[in-house]
Amino acid sequence: MYKINKLLNTIITFEPPKIKRDIPQCIRCQAYGHTKNYCFRNPACVKCAGMHLTSNCPTSGKIDEVKCHNCKGNHPASYRDKNNMKIPLYNIHPVYTTNHPTGKARGGTAVIIKNYIKHFLQNTIAHMNIQATSVTINTTHHKLTLAAVYCPPKQKISLHQFTNFFQSLRNKFIAGGDYNAKHALWGSKTNSPRGKTLEQTIRTPSIDTLTTNESTYWPAAYDKSPDLLDFGIIKGLNKTHFQVHSCFDLSSDHSPILLDYIHQPVITQAMTTLCNNTTNWAHFKNYLEVNINCNIPLKTPEQIESAVINFTNLIQEAGWMSTKPAKCKRQFNSYPEHIIQKVAKAKKFFQQKKTKRNHQRSETANTAALQ
Repeated sequence: MYKINKLLNTIITFEPPKIKRDIPQCIRCQAYGHTKNYCFRNPACVKCAGMHLTSNCPTSGKIDEVKCHNCKGNHPASYRDKNNMKIPLYNIHPVYTTNHPTGKARGGTAVIIKNYIKHFLQNTIAHMNIQATSVTINTTHHKLTLAAVYCPPKQKISLHQFTNFFQSLRNKFIAGGDYNAKHALWGSKTNSPRGKTLEQTIRTPSIDTLTTNESTYWPAAYDKSPDLLDFGIIKGLNKTHFQVHSCFDLSSDHSPILLDYIHQPVITQAMTTLCNNTTNWAHFKNYLEVNINCNIPLKTPEQIESAVINFTNLIQEAGWMSTKPAKCKRQFNSYPEHIIQKVAKAKKFFQQKKTKRNHQRSETANTAALQ
């Protein structure tokens, strides 16, 4: 196509499409990841965060008190701060990332997870031929590992390396990403050497692929053709519980695939707090002054106890009335299973050390604590 220079007696030129690196933002709902042509959400104003289109905003022109619909910050929703991206309900700080081992080459992976889902960082792999970030979440029936994978195209990966990588993801996992491997098993047009090696690994029992059977790589070079390089690999999970479809809304030479796993993760309950950084202490003080009753008898233990209870309840009511609800935060320690087992083992040995003063048991307890 790029070699064509004449069409219908007219001199023409074909140019490769310009790759946009920015994430698209919808000007209708102000959310990221899609445009207004594919938006079915309620409208939101870019200036005041009201539930109306920006063109229908009652405040015309510039306004002093702007509000972001996404993060509720004091800036328009279209404000781009490349050093600080906020996505509501997602754990952005810290982002679970794995960079290329040299720190200079392109590549790397990242996992962004909703902050109210119980999870922990499983491991990170930063090799020249494989970069992966895996996070384990708790579902209602089992633990599930989610891994983002990137395999650079010019590196060789052996069957042993693929096998060790999948074994590090435990018994049930979803590993999706850019494998840069072609094989007819997941819908590629041709078979590459890396694809044949990966196909041998996938042929083992309980491992399967999740693919759209559509091209995901769109090269700008005219001598290359689109093909399927991005897909998911699962183990220990029923393939019928997944829905896989392509997303062509983002601007990149790779179109992402969306994997919907129909299962229920463990949701952590929001921790109630009496005050936070939004507490209006002036309102707190006024509420206490208006509702406190100091003209009460304090002669008997029952009267004193009743007064303490009433005063405590009044402080709680004043705090709740003066504080906005806090965002959901995880109220548990996120540690991998093997760390939890080692801690339990160390506690058991130390308990035995207290009851029986034995030199051998003392050395065993110290060894378990060091682990």
